[in-house]
Amino acid sequence: LAIAHGYENFEEIIPNVATIAQESPREVIKNKVANLLVGLGFQEAATYNLSNEDYQSAMMEFSIRPIKLANAVSLEYNVLRAWLLPSLMEILRYNSHYEYPQKLFTYGITFSKDEGADTGIGEKSGLAIVSSSEKADYTQARQIVEYILKAFGAIGAPRLRQLQR
Repeated sequence: LAIAHGYENFEEIIPNVATIAQESPREVIKNKVANLLVGLGFQEAATYNLSNEDYQSAMMEFSIRPIKLANAVSLEYNVLRAWLLPSLMEILRYNSHYEYPQKLFTYGITFSKDEGADTGIGEKSGLAIVSSSEKADYTQARQIVEYILKAFGAIGAPRLRQLQR
């Protein structure tokens, strides 16, 4: 419409509203988490919102029903992702020939049925982290989670002791 009307035909008007630009609170959290994980040696992986139904459930040996696309162009991308971990596992699968450790994370949106939403589909932000190495274990995973929680003040020494009981 703007092209048809002609950009030069628009009148320049300064709005009579004073606002202060700021970063979305969700983006502030995302950037802080990303900086923390990069500091720990992780690399961010940008993964797709579309996935394969087999990756989302069968290959992960987890029963989940992702939202199927009505007119999927290919079988490779035929559902909206219900969780983030399968995307990272797929990256590890195709990069197993590279040297270890391989430390990845992704911060993205997952989709689920939500009758209360206008579209019937709910969206949630999530975080997935994988570490593939000879020394990867539960202790390492717990240390990463605790580090992130401490950085946000979600746990401190007294609270951590309560959780350990």
